Amino acid sequence: MKERIAEEIPIRSTAAYSGQFRAIPEDSRRLIAAWAESFNIPGMPQAFQRELKVVEAGIAYWVPVQEVLVRSMTAELRLKEEIELYVIYIGQVEGRHLFLVNEFVHEVPH
Repeated sequence: MKERIAEEIPIRSTAAYSGQFRAIPEDSRRLIAAWAESFNIPGMPQAFQRELKVVEAGIAYWVPVQEVLVRSMTAELRLKEEIELYVIYIGQVEGRHLFLVNEFVHEVPH
């Protein structure tokens, strides 16, 4: 069962790893910076430079990932491997929900 901060917003989710990373779009970067500033978290925007494509229930999502996790992900994970993502919801950008990935586990218990 997924943990949730609200009925529709999971904070832990299982998804398939794609191995595909890209630069975070500018509108998402602005939201990350504004969110970090509102909580007085210096350095937060620099911690998120890339987003990862994951697939959950057949739907692809791009989620910003802490740079410190990217090396571990690329070294440890296999394509299409189920991983458990620990995320924080920070808001919406043009109707898209924005979740920041802060941790992952790749041995998801069944």
